[in-house]
Amino acid sequence: MLAQAEQEGVRLQGRRQKKINPKRLQRQVSKELKNAGVASKAQEAIKLELEARKQKKKQIMKEQREHVKEQRYMLKKQKAKKKHRGK
Repeated sequence: MLAQAEQEGVRLQGRRQKKINPKRLQRQVSKELKNAGVASKAQEAIKLELEARKQKKKQIMKEQREHVKEQRYMLKKQKAKKKHRGK
């Protein structure tokens, strides 16, 4: 086969590009747009600041949820203890 490829008279046809599924193409385009870098250092700084703020807010909300959960648990325990107190 290599001998045939080296001959001048034999032309090898390249593969035709296969038609890409439009949904797959759309996913690839949206993925590339999502991963595209920001245009300037100022935009990068703003983006980093927003991410930091987002992480901080997430941590605060988690702590608040845990605090509320703990308060509910303690209230439930107090009520249960109060019910059994007279026995």
